Parts: sequence; C-alpha cells; structure tokens
Amino acid sequence: MNTPHWLKYGIYYFALSFVLFLFGIYIIKLPGLVQFVLGIGMIALFSRMLIQDVKTDSGNQYMTYGEAFLPIFLMLTVGLVLSSILSAVWVNFVDTDAKDIMIEQSMDTVRWVASLVGAPEDAMDGQEDEIAGNFEFGKMLFGVIWLPFMSAIVAAITALFFRKEEVIGYK
Repeated sequence: MNTPHWLKYGIYYFALSFVLFLFGIYIIKLPGLVQFVLGIGMIALFSRMLIQDVKTDSGNQYMTYGEAFLPIFLMLTVGLVLSSILSAVWVNFVDTDAKDIMIEQSMDTVRWVASLVGAPEDAMDGQEDEIAGNFEFGKMLFGVIWLPFMSAIVAAITALFFRKEEVIGYK
C-alpha cells in the first residue's frame, strides 16, 4: 500500500523542522524573525510539492478549495505534532542545557519585539521565569493540543493559493 502524500510530506516537514531546531540550538542561533521566515518558506515548499503530487495522482489539474485544504492540514498537523513532541523530549530529557539556550533565544526575540513597539526596557523584568515555564515538558505537550487548530488556520490560508477550479465552458 502506498503511503498517503500528506503523511509522506508531513514526515519530511517534521524531519526538516527538527533538523532546523537542532541547527538553531547548536550551530547558529537564529533570530525569531529568521525562524518565522524559514517556517513560512517550509510550509509553502512542502504544500506546493504535496499538492503537485496529489494533482498528478488524480490526473486532474483542477482542485477545489476543500481538496487543497485537507492534505495541507493533515501534512501540517503530522509535521508539527511530531516535531513538537520530539522537541519537548529533547530539551527536557536528552539535552537539558538546550532548554536554557531556547529560553535565551525566546528572551532575545521578546526584547527585540518590545523594542520595535517602543516598550520600556523594564517591561521585560520578570519575564524570563514565565518564558522558562513554557519549556517545561507538561506545558510543551499541552501545547500540542492546539497544533491542529493552528494547522487548520494555516492550511485554510495556504489552500487559497493552491486551489484551481475549472471554469465551466472555458477551454
């Protein structure tokens, strides 16, 4: 039996996400904006490859919004859930020093955003403990519950770009 395309690309998305996660911790500390741009680029790339494979298999170059939404949603959910679970295990059990790196990177991102919006420097006082709490194993796993909802929102937007409906009477 062939693996569904959404599962295949979901696993690819997970693998690349986790490699970038490790890269960002151990090799180059990527700023939050760079991570965001890479994440959007990965979604676009994998969605494009997924939709192309689905269209090729169906033999139909036309796809409704729903036909585009479902595989993208499933791919993102698989990739994000697997990546989040492995990241939680990694920073809480495999390399607990990675958690400190992630907390510092998160604090740097929060400081950068605060400076953009003109927040006073003392606004960050006491935020490190709150941010550190977000990297506890239980909280990270609880966050996995929200990933399908986030995947649905992202897939809903992404599917708009990949749907292509046949115009009746136009050849």
